[in-house]
Amino acid sequence: IRNVKFKILDAVITQEPLHRGGGQLIPTAHRVVYSAFLMATPRLMEPYYFVKVQAPADCVSAVYTVLARRRGHVTQDAPIPGSPLFTIKAFIPVIDSFGFETDLRTHTQGQAFALSVFHHWQVQTHPHIFFFLFLSLND
Repeated sequence: IRNVKFKILDAVITQEPLHRGGGQLIPTAHRVVYSAFLMATPRLMEPYYFVKVQAPADCVSAVYTVLARRRGHVTQDAPIPGSPLFTIKAFIPVIDSFGFETDLRTHTQGQAFALSVFHHWQVQTHPHIFFFLFLSLND
């Protein structure tokens, strides 16, 4: 949850200090926050890496294949002046990046290497994501 703030404007609590405390406020606050969260149309954010791959020209198609299999989106593909290498820049979901470099080296016979760095968050657009989100919140 990001950029969320709850203000308690009014609360009726017991007068006895012995019975006043977290046990009186926390269950009520939990129900209020949970209801507000569900009514606010929650969206699941997915982290993305920026990936920069350098590979020889004859391996570029293999790099594209590996990226496509891992939901990667190529943003730029350009040769490096004065060398036989190409630079491919792409975005790849973090969840799909585990084993990416091993897969890349396997498909290019060790001729390509990648550099990954966190870049941004993106709203998840899976059609059933709200159903899964609701189920996980009920646990």
